[in-house]
Amino acid sequence: MSQYVEVITSVPKHLGISIDKSDWISTAEGGVSEEDFSRIKARFGLPLALYDKDGVRLDMADEQDGFPARVTAQDEQGPPADFFEFDGRLHFATVTPQEALEAARNAQTLVIRIDRELIEETVGGFQTPVKITAGEFRLISLLLTGHELRDIATLTGTAYETKRKQLKTVLAKLQVSNQRGIVKTVSLVLLKHLSARMMLDEGAGREDALARAEFGDQILRLRYTPASGRKLPAWEIGARGGRSILYFHTWTSVLPFTADEVALLKERGLRWHVVPRHFWPSAVREPDILMEQLATDITEYVKTYIGGPVTCVANNSGTPWAVMLARQAPEVIDRLVLSGCPFPPSRALQVEKSGSWQHAFLRATRKNPAISRQVLKLFSRFGSTKKLLSTAYARVYDDRPSDLAALRKLIGEGMMAEWINLFLSAAPEKFADELAVSRVHWDQLIRSLDCPVDFFHGTDDHMTPIEEVEAMEDEHDHVSVTAIPDGGHMVAVSHFKDLVDFLAGRRLPAGLAC
Repeated sequence: MSQYVEVITSVPKHLGISIDKSDWISTAEGGVSEEDFSRIKARFGLPLALYDKDGVRLDMADEQDGFPARVTAQDEQGPPADFFEFDGRLHFATVTPQEALEAARNAQTLVIRIDRELIEETVGGFQTPVKITAGEFRLISLLLTGHELRDIATLTGTAYETKRKQLKTVLAKLQVSNQRGIVKTVSLVLLKHLSARMMLDEGAGREDALARAEFGDQILRLRYTPASGRKLPAWEIGARGGRSILYFHTWTSVLPFTADEVALLKERGLRWHVVPRHFWPSAVREPDILMEQLATDITEYVKTYIGGPVTCVANNSGTPWAVMLARQAPEVIDRLVLSGCPFPPSRALQVEKSGSWQHAFLRATRKNPAISRQVLKLFSRFGSTKKLLSTAYARVYDDRPSDLAALRKLIGEGMMAEWINLFLSAAPEKFADELAVSRVHWDQLIRSLDCPVDFFHGTDDHMTPIEEVEAMEDEHDHVSVTAIPDGGHMVAVSHFKDLVDFLAGRRLPAGLAC
């Protein structure tokens, strides 16, 4: 049974009871102005209404907007969020977030209307859009609000067998096995999506809010202020007291795994540390100085909080940053693992054609740096929806099966689209920094490193063909390559379990060549 029920105008129309429209006019004191409400609504990008502690609506009521005049909880000690249906439409009620409180201090409850398109967008995975009919959406809505299938048949005036057939169709579309699976799948993805939207306010802390929306209480978020005075965001996740892994993320997502895979880190006794560098403040734009400053701040963090030395793992565009740390502060790094590394910049100058998108991009941006701005505009456009993002990345990764599986996980199950939108809106200058750093010759810096360097690399990586890293292995005694059959450029994501086993010193499955 849903925790939230409506009073005064609380009876849905499908029960055949009329509603007194005079009840729609809010009489709550200290209501929110139309200007403030419009600003709040624009922030969330969804139809919504605000209610005070007594459940009376605060914003400017409109009898056509489909929200109740009053809403209250059955159980005052109940959960702070729940789904309910009103006027034949699905709604989500939650405690009013801080953003809305600033404009309406008396607001206690925020109600958001959920339409069919939002469910299709959030439930649909990478390259697997879900289309549901109006009848199927109504079925899902009533399941979310706590109704059993026989009750739904009665409420909608439909034969029970008809609803059973409709239920089977919905089960197949959502790829779940029972009614409980529908409720769990839809409610979890909707709650995650809505939480991300509600928590993302302007200013500091947006990355913390999104991390919390994706990983909940599993992730510990810190802000360390080193001697430089630049506040360093630092997150930890995995086994408490486990062996520390310092991770350098890609520019598109901060972590290479989903919330469900955190258990694997705990099983293997690993504690994953990451510094989301897009939210680390720095006034300089010169790539060498920028990398040195971040390395200085991270070195102090490692010595203070971890104790060091640590195994350092870098994924794709995180590679130059990790190599700089290993070069500048060898005392805090005992091993460097590079997964799906970018195309070696010095090789890009020597080889005219390789079939690699990254190789072509490196050469093009050296000739014309203005190309970077065009790429930023493209990502701003493609990152606006999951569908566009999925299509764009499928093309970039040449439809390689392993990379498509990785994208399906990060976009469909994780929150990669939300991270990209946040990066582009909150720190667009950091994207330019990443492009500038990508041209630093990290492959030459590896020569002078004291620690072992392990490449965890896919044999089907078309961005950086494995022959490029094998050439570095032949040139340097402290470099080794672990080849992952059929692994693509996003091998850290698609083969995350193998990467964790590799870091934990476990024997890798048969067929993985070192």
